[in-house]
Amino acid sequence: IVITVIPSRFIEDLADEMIAHSATKCTIVNASKGVQHSTLKTVGETILDKLPEINFANISGPTIAKELAEGLPAKAILACRDIATLFRLQSILENDLLSFEYSRDVKGVELAASLKGLIAIAVGIADGLGFRTNMFGLIMTYGVHEFVTVMKFLGVYHKTAYSIAGIGDLITTCISENSRNRRFGKLLGQGYSRNDALKEVGMVVEGVSMAKTIQKLSKFNLSIPLISCVTRIIFDDVEDVRAEMLNTIKTISG
Repeated sequence: IVITVIPSRFIEDLADEMIAHSATKCTIVNASKGVQHSTLKTVGETILDKLPEINFANISGPTIAKELAEGLPAKAILACRDIATLFRLQSILENDLLSFEYSRDVKGVELAASLKGLIAIAVGIADGLGFRTNMFGLIMTYGVHEFVTVMKFLGVYHKTAYSIAGIGDLITTCISENSRNRRFGKLLGQGYSRNDALKEVGMVVEGVSMAKTIQKLSKFNLSIPLISCVTRIIFDDVEDVRAEMLNTIKTISG
């Protein structure tokens, strides 16, 4: 069993390394988040294109690593098309701290994990602007609506957005002070530039990569005003971030 927890942009390189070492028939449990920018393929689709014989599973959900490391309990979701693999992984990975739900909707679980970073950035921006829980609740609610819009467009089982892979992971990431996405957004709200905020965080912020990918969907006229607002703030040097955020929230209809 190979557990992948690397930045998603290096997944293809990892697959090439596995081919070079003839590790082409193992089980991969993926915890990396992201979608390939040029093709909109998930990590699972990217890996299976290169390693069609592997058994692929995805692990996701409201699991802040620091809390688990401190001995605090959590529950994640394991997604795999093969039910026998799910039971095998349960017997190996489940323990007193970490338990699991199960799903066969691999792509839906992957997409939810990738999209949640954008909403956490939005909550961070609101925090950096001095807003509080009233605004956070609105952003999370509208964020789930936009999850569903994107997932339906991509032909994915949209009800996964309401599972612990979607709304559960979203809420956890948005309220956690340990979230890199939220911290990055807070810095943007405080007036940092994108590059300075990334330097301050000091680690990969997967929500930024996902924002680049979501920009590609703008040509399809999807109704994702909150996510579009976040991408503008990240990439377009918006002068008045406060006005941009408030105007977006005011015009959204849930």
